[in-house]
Amino acid sequence: MLQVHLAALSLLLAAPPELAKGMVVSCPGMGETWGEEEMQVALQKVKQLGTTWVELHPYAGVETDGRIRFRPAAQTRFLERGAAFVKASGLSLYWVPHLAYWGRFDWRGTIDFGKDHEAWARFFEGYQAFIVDQAKFAESVGAPMFAVGLEYEATMGHEAEWRRIIT
Repeated sequence: MLQVHLAALSLLLAAPPELAKGMVVSCPGMGETWGEEEMQVALQKVKQLGTTWVELHPYAGVETDGRIRFRPAAQTRFLERGAAFVKASGLSLYWVPHLAYWGRFDWRGTIDFGKDHEAWARFFEGYQAFIVDQAKFAESVGAPMFAVGLEYEATMGHEAEWRRIIT
């Protein structure tokens, strides 16, 4: 079942027209439901609320040894279908790749490998492979907005690695 986050609905409706009015459309698992027909119904509902942007957030897994696990986006037909549903609905797509930390870290902000330099190297190498794959996919489906990094507070001491990835 898709979940539409409505906590900020009153702010969305009261926002000046020149602002982007966005919502996250979330679902269980790795995002398979975005590619199902019920996604079209959910998108029409959020559009009726005055939403102009929709965020989809595909996942990769992060392990405590720094490894990042992901399937290339092109191999996940449900992501392509979800992006196509957003485009067909007339909404703009904000692509925000996430790391699934469940069972390994308290939240994304606590992803930390201490002084384990090899784990940090694995993390940034794997994250770069994941985020570049996601960026190429987002470009291929015409997503006008893309995010790199999300709440990774404990990684902020690694500015050079982040700059390399962003470049």
